Amino acid sequence: MTGAVSDAVSSLLGPDTNNCGSDSGGGGGCGQCMLIHNPDADKNWTAVVMKKKRCNPWDAGCGEGRFHLDVAVPGFDRHEFGTQNHCGKRGTSLSKHQSSICAGSTPRNCDCSGLPESTPAQRLLKDGCKLFKAWGWRSGAPELKWQTVPCPSGFIEQVQFGKAFGPSGPISIIDEWSTGPTIEPTGPTIEPVGPTAGPTNVPPVNVQKPKKWARFINLQSVRLASLGAALIIPGIAVLLLFQRQRRLEKRIQTLEDGQHPDTEALLGNE
Repeated sequence: MTGAVSDAVSSLLGPDTNNCGSDSGGGGGCGQCMLIHNPDADKNWTAVVMKKKRCNPWDAGCGEGRFHLDVAVPGFDRHEFGTQNHCGKRGTSLSKHQSSICAGSTPRNCDCSGLPESTPAQRLLKDGCKLFKAWGWRSGAPELKWQTVPCPSGFIEQVQFGKAFGPSGPISIIDEWSTGPTIEPTGPTIEPVGPTAGPTNVPPVNVQKPKKWARFINLQSVRLASLGAALIIPGIAVLLLFQRQRRLEKRIQTLEDGQHPDTEALLGNE
């Protein structure tokens, strides 16, 4: 699984690694893994969880040096704790309501049947909800046993940048009906690690930035226009002055040839 951990946990995980993310503000640890075990569960399972995100210190359970882990599980988001749920927006496969269908209930009693399954992405999310329910957590905020472990190489290949995740968040599989990649919700959160809990969740949605070459072209256009104006306008002015001078010379020559008595007055009017 992937999840968000508190700064206290990050300090024990080690530096960012495996091309799976970075967290300069929370002490590193992105791309590092831990093995978790919940003694208060129906099944004696363990799971590998990779840190993909910092658990914001101002969120419930994540500050004041606490050991805290939020695990991303479809259907288990808690809106009152998490502030980054983007489900329901364009490109996601679950609505905000569906992403928290089991929020507040004991995980072992969650009913995942309310999640949709009309697309491959939705079916995968629903299967994830069912699998987590089968683990049988009796509380959403247990105290977990955990230890740092090397991340499985196959897992790294799936979740590193360019695969399941991009620099700004998760990238979904392409549904059968879609015309391109979409952003998959990382869904909910369940509390692990340490004596406190209170889920947070979901990395930010991909936001496309303006292309650098587009900004470069716009800047170059402005520069070229300014340079052209600086060269052309003085050139036109010089040409007009030259033409005026030629007209004056012709008028003077005409006046001299005709011995016109009012040459100075005519030049003044010109």
